Parts: sequence; C-alpha cells; structure tokens
Amino acid sequence: MHEEKPLHYTPDFHLIEQGKQVLVECKPERFINTVENCRKFATAEIWCQERGWQFRIVTEQQIRTGYRLQNIKLLTRYARQRADPVVRSQILAFLFQSEPGATIREIARCVLPGFSDMVTTHVLHMAYQNEIDLELDPAPISQETTVSLRFEPQTEVRDD
Repeated sequence: MHEEKPLHYTPDFHLIEQGKQVLVECKPERFINTVENCRKFATAEIWCQERGWQFRIVTEQQIRTGYRLQNIKLLTRYARQRADPVVRSQILAFLFQSEPGATIREIARCVLPGFSDMVTTHVLHMAYQNEIDLELDPAPISQETTVSLRFEPQTEVRDD
C-alpha cells in the first residue's frame, strides 16, 4: 500500500543463477533513484529476502558491456523464424537427456546430423522465445555457446 492505494510491481525478469532465484529490474541509470522506484525496489528487496531470493537492478551501463547487447541483437533476427515442432521437440529432448553444458554444435550434430544450420536456427529462435537459455555475456554466440533448459516459475511481486 502507498497512500492507502494498493500498488503492484512486477520486475522485468526472474532468473535462476547458479541455483539461486533472482529477480531483475532493468532501468536506465537516471531513473534508479526516483522516489517511486526507490519505494518499489525496497519492497522487492524485502519480498526477495523473505524468500531467500536476490533482487538485482541492472542499468544500461551493465547491459551494454561485454557481448550481451550484441547477442541479444543476434537473437532478435530469429524472433519470427518458424520452428518445426518435431525439431523443437528433438532439441528439448536432447537437452533434457544430455549433461549440462551442451553446445549448439553438439545439439546440431546429435539432433539432425548434416543439418547444422537448420538446428542452429531453431536453437536461436527457441532462445529468443525464452524456451532455452544461452550464455549471453562471455562471448559472441557461436557453435561453441552452451545451451541449457529453462526452468522458470512465474513470479509477481506485490507492493500492497
């Protein structure tokens, strides 16, 4: 509640990082310290602490470093690709059965040998659609990029 009005706040992302639940808010640096955002962030921090989660604020300063922005731009090129349901299912099945840390190259080799480009297109489309996870920070996306299944419960933080 704020000034006797129920308020709602939903952060931008929920992620699992090294087994820990993390809520992430993305804001331009210049908006971080506004009164309204400080109230929202304090509420989210308390909500997270009560559950043993972490709350993180990310600004354009962090997003635009390394390869993250470049990789996100690459993934957007695959947003409207059509995904064959059979290939999609085969990729998910491979990831479910494989050891963590499978690369795009390994997925392509095992799912559809000889059709690496098609499998890569599906993997990048699925990553854009948040069906699977790719490492976005350490290097440009390549055949050596590791892929993992996405396990993400939906979460809403309320500021009542």
